[in-house]
Amino acid sequence: MNVPLSTSENDPEITFKSNLNPVVKEFISDSTADVVSWIKQGKVQNAQLIEAIRVPTAQLAYYNGDPLSYWPFIRAFENCIASSLVDEGAKLIRLVHYCTGPAHKVVEGCMVMPPAAGYARALELLKERFGNQFIILHSWIQKITTGAPLKNNDRFQLQQFADDLTCCRETLLAMNACHEINNQSTLLKIIERLPTYLQSRWKREVGLLRAKSKCPGINDVVKFVVGAAAEANDPVYGRLNCTGRMEMHRTSASTPKGTSLVTGISHSEDGEISNARLCMLCSGRHALFRCSKFINMKLDDRLKYASDKRLCYNCLSVGHVSSKCKSNYTCQVPGCNKKHS
Repeated sequence: MNVPLSTSENDPEITFKSNLNPVVKEFISDSTADVVSWIKQGKVQNAQLIEAIRVPTAQLAYYNGDPLSYWPFIRAFENCIASSLVDEGAKLIRLVHYCTGPAHKVVEGCMVMPPAAGYARALELLKERFGNQFIILHSWIQKITTGAPLKNNDRFQLQQFADDLTCCRETLLAMNACHEINNQSTLLKIIERLPTYLQSRWKREVGLLRAKSKCPGINDVVKFVVGAAAEANDPVYGRLNCTGRMEMHRTSASTPKGTSLVTGISHSEDGEISNARLCMLCSGRHALFRCSKFINMKLDDRLKYASDKRLCYNCLSVGHVSSKCKSNYTCQVPGCNKKHS
């Protein structure tokens, strides 16, 4: 007796479908919109691939074992090399290549090990020696709390200090270790490195915080210093912050006793103000560097005038040259800092 075959056995399409995963929905699309969408997606992917090829190859900075640079180096290495599809041997070669000084000494022995084990061991050694949380924390605290106080008129140094504080705060946040620096004794050491005028402003800031029943923390200090640096380095009004302080620094040892270069007014021994003139150009009661007539002169004319009168090119006073000038004033043109007005 002949038994008829089942429908699934007779129909190849049904047999094929029965072997598919029943959980996955059958894909049916005859829509023109879907086709257009696939084409657009393909174009986008091709454009991204072309842009990726055009982007210049990133060159990693060499790592010399500085604990403060450990995490930036490791993150850059992970993004550029560790995440690539090259084998562990190639990754190890590149890791050793980008390490210099003490860091190179630590990992160079890993080159004799099997590639996979050597690469893993090199990363472990770098973290043990330079990526230890205590070492990084100690290094950052030392950097921001020790050193000479910043000068009142050095806005570039103030900006660098603000950048260091920001980087320190972000690093400690990533390490979940802000509590190590968020104490009043450490914050006091940070504030003591600021110029005197900012220390006075900080005391007022603390008063406002305490009025709100809030204890000052590292976030408050960073916000305060970053704001002060932004004010001092404003491209238009930045120098206004330092005007009074720069005038005080212009007073030199050659100034006669009782005479102020800042105000152009002479003081007698008992403190009374006399009507002595100061500006040798216009006879006005002001310093030469504040004289509008002098300021409006051409550069060559100002230089000739200072040379003819044998003035110091830094403080514009008589009796010494700029190399012997005792004033702390320096040129305010960004990047210059030389002793000339």
